Amino acid sequence: GLILLPVHRRSLTIRRGHFSGPRYRSMESSNLHMLTCSRCASGAAAQGRPCGAFDGGDGPFYSGAVMSWLILFVAGLLEVVWAIGLKYTEGFSKPVPSLITIVAMIGSFYLLSVAMRSLPLGTAYAVWVGIGVVGAAIAGIAVFQESANLLKVLSLMMVIGGIAGLKLSSAA
Repeated sequence: GLILLPVHRRSLTIRRGHFSGPRYRSMESSNLHMLTCSRCASGAAAQGRPCGAFDGGDGPFYSGAVMSWLILFVAGLLEVVWAIGLKYTEGFSKPVPSLITIVAMIGSFYLLSVAMRSLPLGTAYAVWVGIGVVGAAIAGIAVFQESANLLKVLSLMMVIGGIAGLKLSSAA
């Protein structure tokens, strides 16, 4: 099952058994992390800084940086959904496509804001927009039969290269 554990004013969904090893004793209460984490006990949390337990944790999937990039990627996919949805709303005159578009917009902006907690502003925003640009362009070609000439494909490849470069140059 999944456990929702509040950690430093944030909620993270974690797998049962994730807290194992010398830093953690058991999962008897939601405050156990704060009680058993040697870094929290040292006062890092009291100074307004997260202890970093999820910035490396017990495996790469639970790394704070990897999770932020995953959240940013999902935010970018939701941007693609709402960009496509705008085409179907016909000026927000159709209720179902309009609702889907608005929900995707809210989700996309929310996840972007979550990712920006630990990723640099310029990098996170540029990657989010880049995912949306590339996704919308590919959807336009695949779904709406827009032209796919050589210049468009090369331009999209440059955007993808830029996204990769920003990701690789980011410290997070």
